Amino acid sequence: SGDVRCPVSVVIRCYRCADTTDRALDSIRQQSSLPAEIILADDASDDGGATQQAIENARGRFNADCNIIYVALPKNGGPAVARNVAWEKATQPYIAFLDADDAWHPKKLEIQMQWMLANPHAQISGHASRAISPNATATEQTVEWQVREIEPMQMLWSNPFATRGVIVRRDLPLRFPENMRYAEDYFLWLSIAFSGRKAFVSPAILAFSFKADYGESGLTKKLWPIEKCELRVFRQLWHAGKIGWPTMLAAQIWSLARFVRRVVLLRLRA
Repeated sequence: SGDVRCPVSVVIRCYRCADTTDRALDSIRQQSSLPAEIILADDASDDGGATQQAIENARGRFNADCNIIYVALPKNGGPAVARNVAWEKATQPYIAFLDADDAWHPKKLEIQMQWMLANPHAQISGHASRAISPNATATEQTVEWQVREIEPMQMLWSNPFATRGVIVRRDLPLRFPENMRYAEDYFLWLSIAFSGRKAFVSPAILAFSFKADYGESGLTKKLWPIEKCELRVFRQLWHAGKIGWPTMLAAQIWSLARFVRRVVLLRLRA
Protein backbone atom coordinates (compact mmCIF):
# COMPACT_ATOMS: atom_id res chain seq x y z
CA SER A 1 0.00 0.00 0.00
CA GLY A 2 1.17 3.54 -0.72
CA ASP A 3 2.53 5.97 1.84
CA VAL A 4 0.39 8.89 0.69
CA ARG A 5 -2.79 9.35 2.71
CA CYS A 6 -5.88 10.57 0.91
CA PRO A 7 -7.74 13.37 2.72
CA VAL A 8 -10.81 11.14 2.81
CA SER A 9 -12.94 9.49 5.49
CA VAL A 10 -14.37 6.15 4.38
CA VAL A 11 -17.88 5.61 5.78
CA ILE A 12 -19.17 2.04 6.09
CA ARG A 13 -22.57 1.15 7.49
CA CYS A 14 -22.42 -2.31 9.07
CA TYR A 15 -25.36 -4.51 9.92
CA ARG A 16 -24.93 -8.24 10.57
CA CYS A 17 -22.00 -8.27 8.17
CA ALA A 18 -19.39 -10.41 9.94
CA ASP A 19 -19.07 -12.59 6.81
CA THR A 20 -18.27 -9.75 4.39
CA THR A 21 -16.47 -7.12 6.50
CA ASP A 22 -13.05 -8.68 5.86
CA ARG A 23 -13.46 -8.46 2.10
CA ALA A 24 -14.60 -4.82 2.22
CA LEU A 25 -11.84 -3.73 4.60
CA ASP A 26 -9.16 -5.69 2.73
CA SER A 27 -10.14 -3.86 -0.46
CA ILE A 28 -9.45 -0.58 1.41
CA ARG A 29 -6.19 -1.90 2.87
CA GLN A 30 -5.02 -2.75 -0.65
CA GLN A 31 -5.59 0.78 -1.96
CA SER A 32 -2.61 2.33 -3.75
CA SER A 33 -3.47 5.47 -1.80
CA LEU A 34 -4.82 4.77 1.69
CA PRO A 35 -7.56 6.88 3.30
CA ALA A 36 -6.81 8.94 6.41
CA GLU A 37 -9.59 7.21 8.33
CA ILE A 38 -12.29 4.54 8.13
CA ILE A 39 -15.48 4.98 10.15
CA LEU A 40 -17.58 1.87 10.67
CA ALA A 41 -21.08 2.56 11.97
CA ASP A 42 -22.52 -0.66 13.41
CA ASP A 43 -26.29 -0.26 13.03
CA ALA A 44 -27.13 -2.25 16.19
CA SER A 45 -26.24 -5.64 14.66
CA ASP A 46 -28.06 -8.37 16.59
CA ASP A 47 -25.54 -11.12 15.86
CA GLY A 48 -24.03 -11.62 19.29
CA GLY A 49 -21.10 -9.29 18.66
CA ALA A 50 -19.90 -11.17 15.54
CA THR A 51 -19.82 -7.99 13.41
CA GLN A 52 -17.84 -6.08 16.03
CA GLN A 53 -15.42 -8.99 16.41
CA ALA A 54 -14.87 -9.17 12.63
CA ILE A 55 -14.07 -5.44 12.60
CA GLU A 56 -11.63 -5.78 15.53
CA ASN A 57 -9.87 -8.68 13.76
CA ALA A 58 -9.58 -6.70 10.52
CA ARG A 59 -8.27 -3.65 12.40
CA GLY A 60 -5.25 -5.69 13.46
CA ARG A 61 -4.22 -6.16 9.83
CA PHE A 62 -4.13 -2.43 9.08
CA ASN A 63 -1.11 -0.17 9.34
CA ALA A 64 -1.33 1.72 12.62
CA ASP A 65 -1.48 5.04 10.77
CA CYS A 66 -4.85 4.38 9.12
CA ASN A 67 -7.29 5.42 11.78
CA ILE A 68 -10.17 2.93 12.19
CA ILE A 69 -13.11 4.24 14.18
CA TYR A 70 -15.85 1.89 15.35
CA VAL A 71 -19.20 3.45 16.27
CA ALA A 72 -21.94 1.29 17.80
CA LEU A 73 -25.44 2.68 17.30
CA PRO A 74 -27.76 2.09 20.30
CA LYS A 75 -30.68 1.03 18.08
CA ASN A 76 -31.15 0.02 14.46
CA GLY A 77 -31.97 3.09 12.38
CA GLY A 78 -31.24 1.95 8.83
CA PRO A 79 -28.50 2.95 6.36
CA ALA A 80 -29.33 6.69 6.38
CA VAL A 81 -29.01 7.06 10.16
CA ALA A 82 -25.79 5.02 10.35
CA ARG A 83 -24.12 6.91 7.49
CA ASN A 84 -25.13 10.30 8.91
CA VAL A 85 -23.69 9.39 12.33
CA ALA A 86 -20.39 8.39 10.69
CA TRP A 87 -20.45 11.56 8.53
CA GLU A 88 -20.65 13.72 11.68
CA LYS A 89 -17.59 11.94 13.09
CA ALA A 90 -15.54 12.39 9.90
CA THR A 91 -12.53 14.71 10.10
CA GLN A 92 -11.42 14.72 6.45
CA PRO A 93 -12.58 17.14 3.71
CA TYR A 94 -13.97 14.27 1.58
CA ILE A 95 -16.17 11.27 2.36
CA ALA A 96 -16.20 8.02 0.38
CA PHE A 97 -19.00 5.50 0.93
CA LEU A 98 -18.60 1.74 0.88
CA ASP A 99 -21.13 -0.88 1.95
CA ALA A 100 -19.89 -3.74 4.11
CA ASP A 101 -20.75 -6.33 1.44
CA ASP A 102 -19.02 -4.52 -1.46
CA ALA A 103 -15.39 -3.92 -2.44
CA TRP A 104 -13.18 -1.44 -4.29
CA HIS A 105 -10.66 -1.65 -7.10
CA PRO A 106 -7.13 -1.14 -5.65
CA LYS A 107 -6.69 2.20 -7.43
CA LYS A 108 -10.16 3.60 -6.69
CA LEU A 109 -9.17 6.21 -4.11
CA GLU A 110 -5.99 7.25 -5.92
CA ILE A 111 -7.80 7.87 -9.22
CA GLN A 112 -11.03 9.41 -7.93
CA MET A 113 -9.44 11.56 -5.22
CA GLN A 114 -6.79 12.90 -7.61
CA TRP A 115 -9.64 14.12 -9.80
CA MET A 116 -11.72 15.49 -6.89
CA LEU A 117 -8.77 17.48 -5.54
CA ALA A 118 -8.03 18.87 -9.01
CA ASN A 119 -11.72 19.85 -9.41
CA PRO A 120 -12.78 21.42 -6.10
CA HIS A 121 -16.02 22.70 -7.70
CA ALA A 122 -17.24 19.08 -7.88
CA GLN A 123 -19.47 18.35 -4.87
CA ILE A 124 -20.13 14.71 -5.73
CA SER A 125 -18.51 12.21 -8.08
CA GLY A 126 -19.27 8.58 -8.77
CA HIS A 127 -18.21 5.79 -11.09
CA ALA A 128 -19.44 2.52 -12.51
CA SER A 129 -19.62 -0.69 -10.52
CA ARG A 130 -19.85 -4.32 -11.57
CA ALA A 131 -21.47 -7.36 -9.97
CA ILE A 132 -18.98 -10.25 -9.80
CA SER A 133 -19.18 -13.74 -8.31
CA PRO A 134 -18.52 -13.93 -4.53
CA ASN A 135 -15.22 -15.80 -4.91
CA ALA A 136 -13.80 -13.45 -7.57
CA THR A 137 -11.15 -10.88 -6.65
CA ALA A 138 -11.98 -7.23 -7.01
CA THR A 139 -9.29 -6.32 -9.52
CA GLU A 140 -9.28 -5.73 -13.23
CA GLN A 141 -7.82 -3.31 -15.75
CA THR A 142 -8.82 0.20 -14.80
CA VAL A 143 -10.97 1.93 -17.36
CA GLU A 144 -9.58 5.36 -18.17
CA TRP A 145 -11.03 7.92 -15.77
CA GLN A 146 -13.20 10.23 -17.85
CA VAL A 147 -16.07 12.12 -16.32
CA ARG A 148 -19.15 13.88 -17.54
CA GLU A 149 -21.24 16.32 -15.62
CA ILE A 150 -24.72 14.96 -15.05
CA GLU A 151 -27.80 17.18 -15.10
CA PRO A 152 -30.37 16.84 -12.30
CA MET A 153 -33.18 16.09 -14.79
CA GLN A 154 -31.21 13.17 -16.24
CA MET A 155 -30.94 11.67 -12.76
CA LEU A 156 -34.73 11.41 -12.48
CA TRP A 157 -34.87 8.69 -15.14
CA SER A 158 -32.12 6.51 -13.65
CA ASN A 159 -29.80 6.76 -10.66
CA PRO A 160 -26.26 7.06 -12.06
CA PHE A 161 -24.65 6.68 -8.63
CA ALA A 162 -23.96 3.38 -6.87
CA THR A 163 -23.27 4.32 -3.23
CA ARG A 164 -20.06 2.22 -3.28
CA GLY A 165 -18.71 4.56 -5.96
CA VAL A 166 -19.61 7.92 -4.45
CA ILE A 167 -17.29 10.54 -2.96
CA VAL A 168 -18.77 13.79 -1.62
CA ARG A 169 -17.38 16.88 0.04
CA ARG A 170 -17.77 16.60 3.80
CA ASP A 171 -18.95 20.22 4.11
CA LEU A 172 -22.14 19.55 2.12
CA PRO A 173 -25.09 20.85 4.16
CA LEU A 174 -27.29 17.94 2.99
CA ARG A 175 -27.64 14.48 4.56
CA PHE A 176 -29.35 11.13 3.96
CA PRO A 177 -33.09 11.35 4.84
CA GLU A 178 -33.42 9.42 8.11
CA ASN A 179 -37.14 8.74 7.61
CA MET A 180 -36.39 6.51 4.59
CA ARG A 181 -35.13 2.93 4.82
CA TYR A 182 -34.67 2.53 1.06
CA ALA A 183 -33.70 4.86 -1.84
CA GLU A 184 -32.26 7.18 0.83
CA ASP A 185 -29.02 7.42 -1.16
CA TYR A 186 -30.86 8.25 -4.41
CA PHE A 187 -32.74 11.02 -2.58
CA LEU A 188 -29.47 12.54 -1.32
CA TRP A 189 -27.78 12.47 -4.75
CA LEU A 190 -30.86 14.11 -6.31
CA SER A 191 -30.99 16.72 -3.53
CA ILE A 192 -27.34 17.59 -4.15
CA ALA A 193 -27.89 17.95 -7.90
CA PHE A 194 -31.17 19.87 -7.60
CA SER A 195 -29.60 22.31 -5.11
CA GLY A 196 -27.41 23.61 -7.94
CA ARG A 197 -24.27 21.70 -6.94
CA LYS A 198 -22.17 20.02 -9.60
CA ALA A 199 -22.36 16.21 -9.96
CA PHE A 200 -20.02 14.10 -12.08
CA VAL A 201 -19.99 10.46 -13.09
CA SER A 202 -17.35 8.23 -14.76
CA PRO A 203 -17.76 4.94 -16.66
CA ALA A 204 -14.59 3.60 -14.97
CA ILE A 205 -15.37 0.37 -13.05
CA LEU A 206 -13.74 0.95 -9.69
CA ALA A 207 -16.17 -0.86 -7.37
CA PHE A 208 -17.66 -4.31 -7.13
CA SER A 209 -20.77 -5.88 -5.66
CA PHE A 210 -21.17 -9.59 -5.16
CA LYS A 211 -24.87 -10.03 -5.85
CA ALA A 212 -27.32 -8.86 -8.50
CA ASP A 213 -28.50 -5.26 -8.13
CA TYR A 214 -32.02 -6.38 -7.36
CA GLY A 215 -33.98 -9.44 -6.33
CA GLU A 216 -31.17 -11.63 -5.06
CA SER A 217 -30.62 -11.13 -1.33
CA GLY A 218 -30.64 -8.57 1.42
CA LEU A 219 -32.41 -5.31 0.66
CA THR A 220 -32.78 -6.20 -3.00
CA LYS A 221 -35.40 -8.82 -2.09
CA LYS A 222 -37.71 -6.06 -0.91
CA LEU A 223 -38.56 -4.77 -4.36
CA TRP A 224 -41.92 -3.20 -3.55
CA PRO A 225 -40.78 -1.37 -0.36
CA ILE A 226 -37.80 -0.05 -2.36
CA GLU A 227 -40.13 1.05 -5.18
CA LYS A 228 -42.47 2.82 -2.73
CA CYS A 229 -39.52 4.80 -1.37
CA GLU A 230 -38.37 5.71 -4.87
CA LEU A 231 -41.86 7.05 -5.68
CA ARG A 232 -41.66 9.03 -2.45
CA VAL A 233 -38.33 10.55 -3.53
CA PHE A 234 -40.03 12.20 -6.53
CA ARG A 235 -42.92 13.36 -4.35
CA GLN A 236 -40.54 14.97 -1.86
CA LEU A 237 -38.65 16.76 -4.65
CA TRP A 238 -41.99 18.11 -5.86
CA HIS A 239 -42.97 19.22 -2.32
CA ALA A 240 -39.59 20.96 -2.01
CA GLY A 241 -40.35 22.86 -5.22
CA LYS A 242 -37.44 21.27 -7.11
CA ILE A 243 -39.63 19.75 -9.86
CA GLY A 244 -43.11 20.49 -11.22
CA TRP A 245 -45.94 17.99 -10.79
CA PRO A 246 -45.94 16.89 -14.49
CA THR A 247 -42.23 15.97 -14.10
CA MET A 248 -42.97 14.18 -10.82
CA LEU A 249 -45.77 12.21 -12.48
CA ALA A 250 -43.61 11.29 -15.48
CA ALA A 251 -40.76 10.15 -13.20
CA GLN A 252 -43.16 8.03 -11.12
CA ILE A 253 -44.71 6.38 -14.19
CA TRP A 254 -41.24 5.64 -15.58
CA SER A 255 -40.13 4.23 -12.22
CA LEU A 256 -43.21 1.99 -11.98
CA ALA A 257 -42.64 0.71 -15.52
CA ARG A 258 -39.09 -0.30 -14.59
CA PHE A 259 -40.39 -1.92 -11.40
CA VAL A 260 -42.88 -4.04 -13.40
CA ARG A 261 -40.10 -5.03 -15.79
CA ARG A 262 -37.90 -6.18 -12.88
CA VAL A 263 -40.70 -8.25 -11.38
CA VAL A 264 -41.38 -9.92 -14.75
CA LEU A 265 -37.66 -10.66 -15.27
CA LEU A 266 -37.43 -12.16 -11.77
CA ARG A 267 -40.46 -14.38 -12.42
CA LEU A 268 -38.90 -15.56 -15.67
CA ARG A 269 -35.61 -16.21 -13.89
CA ALA A 270 -37.30 -18.23 -11.14
